Amino acid sequence: HIALEALTAQDLRAARVMKTINNTLYKTEITSEYMTLFYATLTPNGAISYVRAGHPPPFLVHKDYTEILDEGGILLGQIENAKYNHGVAKIRSGDVLFVYTDGLYEIKNRKGKELGINGLEEIVKKYRELPAKEIKNNVLNDVKDYMSGKKFLDDVTFAIVKKHN
Repeated sequence: HIALEALTAQDLRAARVMKTINNTLYKTEITSEYMTLFYATLTPNGAISYVRAGHPPPFLVHKDYTEILDEGGILLGQIENAKYNHGVAKIRSGDVLFVYTDGLYEIKNRKGKELGINGLEEIVKKYRELPAKEIKNNVLNDVKDYMSGKKFLDDVTFAIVKKHN
C-alpha cells in the first residue's frame, strides 16, 4: 500500500508502477504470499489506463457488448522483473466498469456449480441501466441467491463505476 501511494504520486505509467511494486515485493520478501492488484486511472473524458497483476480481469459493460480489461501480467512478487502490459479503454455514458475479487465468482450453488466470471458478467449486464448503488445491491442479492444461503468462503469485494453524461 505504501509503495502504491508513493509511486502514484510520481505520476508514473500504470505498467511502470506495477513493475516497481513487483520488484519491491520480490526483493524485500515482506510476505511469503503473492498478491494480485488492479490499478487504473480514469480521466474526466472517460479514458481508462490500467494494468492488472494476476487479478481477475475487470469488465466494462457497454450498451451492446462487454469489454474485458485483461492487459497486465503475473501475480506481484512472484518473479523479479516481471513484464506488465498496460491497457487502455474508454468508458462512455451509461457504461459500467466492474472490478471484483475472486471470492465473488468462485461461489457455488447447491449443486456445486461455480458461478464463474461469465455468470457474474451476466448478472452485471442485467442491471446495467440502473444507478451504481442499485447495481451493487442487485448484484449482491443475485450472488447470495445463487449460493442458496451458503456463506462466502473467501473475501468478496467489488467496485462499480458508472459513467453519466
